[in-house]
Amino acid sequence: MFFNKRKKWNSQVASLMPTFGLDIQQMGVMSALESLDLVYPKGFSPQEAALYLAYVTYNSLLSKGALDAAAVVGKRIPDAENEWVKLHLVNPRNPKAWREKARLLEEQAGATARLP
Repeated sequence: MFFNKRKKWNSQVASLMPTFGLDIQQMGVMSALESLDLVYPKGFSPQEAALYLAYVTYNSLLSKGALDAAAVVGKRIPDAENEWVKLHLVNPRNPKAWREKARLLEEQAGATARLP
C-alpha cells in the first residue's frame, strides 16, 4: 500500500517538472529520488516537492557554473512558487529558506540572472 502511494506521488511530482523546463531524466533519476526521499516523509505536496527539486537543480547548476542553464530554471521558479503558495499547495516558509540558499550560491557563482 505504501509503495503505491509513494509511486503515485513520485509520478505527480515528475509531471510537474516541465513547469520549470526540467524532467527527472535531466536531473538524474537517482539524484531526484534521493531528494524526494528527504521530503516525502515531511508530507510535502507534489507541488512543494517539485518546487524543492527545481531549487535543488537550480543550486546544482549554479555550483557547477552552468549559469545559462540555471537562469532558465531560475526564471520559471517564481511564477510557480507564487501561484502554489497562493493556492496553499506550498508552505511559504520552505521556499523562503531555499531561496536564501540560492541567493548565497548566486553570489558565489557570480550569476547575473538572479531569483527575485
